[in-house]
Amino acid sequence: MMIPLLLLCIPLASAIVIWSFPAAFTGIFSKLFAGTQIISLLVIYVLHFYASTTTELQYDMMWFNAMGLHVSLILSPLSMLFIILTSLVGSIIVLSIPATTSKHVYALVFFMLFALQGVFLAQDGLLFYIFWELALLPIYFIGLVWSDATRATLLKFFVYTVLGSLSMLLGLIYVYLHTDVAGAHAWNYNAMIQAAQALQPQQQYFVFWSIFLAFAIKLPLFPFHSWQPATYVEMPYYGTMLLSGIMLKMGVFGIIHWLFAMVPAAIPSVQQPVLILALIGILYASIIAIQQRDYKRLIAYASMAHVGVIVCGLFSAHVQGIQGALFQSVSHGLTVVGLLLVCDILEHRFGSQTISNLGGIRNTHPWFAVLFLCITMGAVALPLTSSFIGEFLIFNGLFSYSPLIMGLAGISVILGAVYMLRSYQGIMLGQHTANTTATIPKAHYILLTVVMALIILLGLFPKPINDLAASAATTLVHTLKPGI
Repeated sequence: MMIPLLLLCIPLASAIVIWSFPAAFTGIFSKLFAGTQIISLLVIYVLHFYASTTTELQYDMMWFNAMGLHVSLILSPLSMLFIILTSLVGSIIVLSIPATTSKHVYALVFFMLFALQGVFLAQDGLLFYIFWELALLPIYFIGLVWSDATRATLLKFFVYTVLGSLSMLLGLIYVYLHTDVAGAHAWNYNAMIQAAQALQPQQQYFVFWSIFLAFAIKLPLFPFHSWQPATYVEMPYYGTMLLSGIMLKMGVFGIIHWLFAMVPAAIPSVQQPVLILALIGILYASIIAIQQRDYKRLIAYASMAHVGVIVCGLFSAHVQGIQGALFQSVSHGLTVVGLLLVCDILEHRFGSQTISNLGGIRNTHPWFAVLFLCITMGAVALPLTSSFIGEFLIFNGLFSYSPLIMGLAGISVILGAVYMLRSYQGIMLGQHTANTTATIPKAHYILLTVVMALIILLGLFPKPINDLAASAATTLVHTLKPGI
């Protein structure tokens, strides 16, 4: 079945074409390719996943026989969910990039979407690692050439991610050396899963922590988060959107598809320590967010807190908790990109992203105020928004594991409402302190309207995403707890 390969080819071809053609064609090509990606995905979903959420579309081709390496791809309910997120959020990011931006930025963004989709489709251990590393390169060059990031910020980001990647590679190689397919080692997903599950408990703990470190850094999970705030703030907006909207979801996907499947016997022993780290991160990030006066930095810490809630859902090891974490991954991608679009408008149209320098914008831009308010309500998980569905399922799964942990994680809802609503009040309400003559391009209004509509649509009609999440969660829990 060529469909998984087709999904990879669209963004890769987009990057190559945009890089090759004159800059005058960049705007047309970027819109064309973004639309092609969305339409292709919609057709695939309707034909193969709408009626059945157990569909698996596979593509396999021998690549390097000496190492047993295949170009092995699978489009399953789990990968389909993350491909949907990548395509939706990726298209919004592409369309939000200013027309005056270098064509090389567009090409790098499309190449990064190619690598991200490769991560979600790869069914071969080494291929997964290759795509994981390829996803790092575009965002690094975007930060190096087109951002205000200092050398210290970029170095910290690069060192953290590379150390995490090397740790993951060590764990994958360790498992690979224990595989045995017809008397040879193999990178095949099923062979690696079987080999890892046959390891002794101490060996499984080693595999878990070596691979988990890479995912924890990418999320980021406390205490591996210190690269995140400065990187988010100093990156251009499209770079921050890529990091927060899609790239951190690589960690969520990796935990579910690789780590939980490899070492299910180790999960009960590591469950509580990881949940404690996630809780510390939630409370720490929420308290820091309340103190922020720079709106973009506030969003960075808010994102960290929301990711902590997602990790809690994953490590509840409960069907509804995992299902909620998957649903919330999609919802978080939409809401954080919507908030960053708002932040982009505030800085480049109203002259500041510092909350105290703004105010009274709703008096001159009422529709912008409505869109901003709806996206803010989605960020605080108001009922009838997408985040409410995700967080409700997460807290339900957490309650089954530990009511105390659920209660502590639930504090994030209150703290989230505090920093999100206070920031909205400072930016949009009050006296005229912002630039009252600022104009907002129609394209920004359209993108914000699309984000708002998706947040509300998934809150009212969560079935398409929820069915994919439920199928993946049920399969995973059967692996973690056989017989359930």
